[in-house]
Amino acid sequence: MPRKNLILGLLTVLNVVLLAALMVQALPERQAFAQPVDMPANYLAVTATVTSGLDALYLVDIADRRLYMLVPNKGARPLQLEGVDTRDLTEDFRAPVAP
Repeated sequence: MPRKNLILGLLTVLNVVLLAALMVQALPERQAFAQPVDMPANYLAVTATVTSGLDALYLVDIADRRLYMLVPNKGARPLQLEGVDTRDLTEDFRAPVAP
């Protein structure tokens, strides 16, 4: 009889845990609200880790709709940024032409 009570108790705890997990999944997602940004120069700068130990600076030229990727030249003193790649955002986000 004690073994049955132990199994019944464990199954009850498992059901409570599963019910709690189901309720967490059913909760509505929280919204993220961004702060307004004053961009007098029409540039937006974002940093990101590209690979382990290498960071990059992404510059978005809003007026020209271009994205620039810059990485630090670790051998240069004083520190210098080198342009690695540019993207034409107008071309990248253009809707594809249907065949």
